[in-house]
Amino acid sequence: MKRGFLLTSPKPKPKPKPQHKQVLHPFSKKVTSLAPVIQLPGVVGCHYNDRQKLVFDVIKNEAVCTITSSCMREFYIYKAVMLPGDGIVMVIHGLDRKLAFCKVSDENKKWISIEGDGEGKFNDVTIFKREFYAVKDNGNVYVVRGFDSSSTLFVKLAIHEPDKLGYYKKYLVEVKGELFLLNRVRYPLEPGDEEADLTLVYVIKKIELNGPKWVSVDNFDNDCAMFVGCNDSFTRLTSDVPDCKGNSIYFTDDFVDGVADMDNNLENFVKEPIGCQDIGVWDMTSDVFDRLIYPSASKSMNPPPVWFTAN
Repeated sequence: MKRGFLLTSPKPKPKPKPQHKQVLHPFSKKVTSLAPVIQLPGVVGCHYNDRQKLVFDVIKNEAVCTITSSCMREFYIYKAVMLPGDGIVMVIHGLDRKLAFCKVSDENKKWISIEGDGEGKFNDVTIFKREFYAVKDNGNVYVVRGFDSSSTLFVKLAIHEPDKLGYYKKYLVEVKGELFLLNRVRYPLEPGDEEADLTLVYVIKKIELNGPKWVSVDNFDNDCAMFVGCNDSFTRLTSDVPDCKGNSIYFTDDFVDGVADMDNNLENFVKEPIGCQDIGVWDMTSDVFDRLIYPSASKSMNPPPVWFTAN
């Protein structure tokens, strides 16, 4: 999560109750509980299977499928951000990746769906100028509206993406007061190709919302370093992080999308090799990747590495 907070899960116990999520500020040790995950839209219920394992029945493509409690705990919330001051936690959730929010200040906390998100398929969500922006797999960017009234919250199309680079991982990142969309391009997925998970290039566009229009970008400023990953994406001045190179993108392996396109049988979902195949730095000036190579015996790092910033 952004702004110095982490989204955590209590450690499961024997015969656990439906799992909760918590917002943790690691420096102050402050913990704030959110509504239970069983109350998330799209969660039908939970029960113990024949092996006395807790499982959840959830909706995917209008059908009901069953996932393990580990899958629910580690992957069902795809991304979370919190608006400071207002205490609003916005999440991309579920196998269809839709939007919902929870107010931490509410006495009776609950998850509320965002209207108008259609089939879901959101790829990232961020906060820009105190508003929530989200991007779908097809590159279209939406803004969440309705917080300033008592009406139902809804998403409104902010800008249409004509290129439809649907199979690329996407990040919304603020850089010096402007909003950018990064498309993370990986090698084509082919059987037996060990480089299939590796990042090939980043296609970067600035979003000018007043137009609205897209502006292609080849470089950032030399005093700016960008960090992207599954949990958070942000920029820092190199004067604040002197060991980092400017005009560079630091990235973690967040290829969870490859295991997120699941069939109804999800028992082995969390056993997929993720987390340590694609970590490194891309120098935009020289177009050179400096990759952190893990030993071949290290096939997975679960959960995958994350970025954390104190503000």
